[in-house]
Amino acid sequence: MAKCTRCGNPVGLLPKVCDSCKQLIAAEQNQRQKEELARQAVEQEVAERVQKERLEKSVSEMRSIIRKRLDSGQKIFFYQSIYTPVDSVLLEESLATGFDVSFLRSLGLSGWELIHAVPKTIGVGLQNYSEGSVSLKSWGGGVGGNIMGVHLILKKELTLGSFDNDPENEIGKYIETHMLELSLVSSAI
Repeated sequence: MAKCTRCGNPVGLLPKVCDSCKQLIAAEQNQRQKEELARQAVEQEVAERVQKERLEKSVSEMRSIIRKRLDSGQKIFFYQSIYTPVDSVLLEESLATGFDVSFLRSLGLSGWELIHAVPKTIGVGLQNYSEGSVSLKSWGGGVGGNIMGVHLILKKELTLGSFDNDPENEIGKYIETHMLELSLVSSAI
């Protein structure tokens, strides 16, 4: 009779490991998997903490750069774009259910200024038939454009007063959101 390759107890004809050793092996594998998952969770936590610390350091450095520029009298602006649909009709189908810019009121009260609107268009194939030519019918075609929305470009001037009085951390959030772009700009200047 064959013996278990792990403990030496007798096993049947085909198995190489007895049932109790199979259970032990499965329990050991399960334990190793749990330990590996715990190790990965710790690594992930450490990596996230390091990334957060780097981001906080970068934001702090960028705030210092902005502060120095404001102190020297340079003008600093924030820019933002917002997309809004327009109540356009295309081939007898409405593209939006109205045009609403009420959100601009609150942005305006917060110091944001609308400086430009960039239309977003959609092209449609057109076909025009006319009667009366030699063949009694002629065709002309092309592409027609229709405005389906606008990207609104907003600007807000950052002043020393708004820099020093930022209870909602608007500056920090802006810097975090646009960190890569801001670091490229600050290194170029």
